[in-house]
Amino acid sequence: KLKELCAYSNCLTELPDEIEGLVNLEVLLLAENALTDLPRNIETLHNLKRLDLSNNCFTKRPQVINALQNLKGLDVKGII
Repeated sequence: KLKELCAYSNCLTELPDEIEGLVNLEVLLLAENALTDLPRNIETLHNLKRLDLSNNCFTKRPQVINALQNLKGLDVKGII
């Protein structure tokens, strides 16, 4: 029943497929990693309210974000 996951500054280049199992997740903090994209299955996180993707290696805003209907806070600082 994890509600918040903080993975700041972990040199992550991708998220594991198992992320879709975190159905109760409300806050996902992924700032300051090396992510270039988000997996499609992140759209299964229906309870996600806050997502921090700032200061990663994205070249554009990941389109899958549009599927996160309950998202209230999004930080994409540093995304071109």
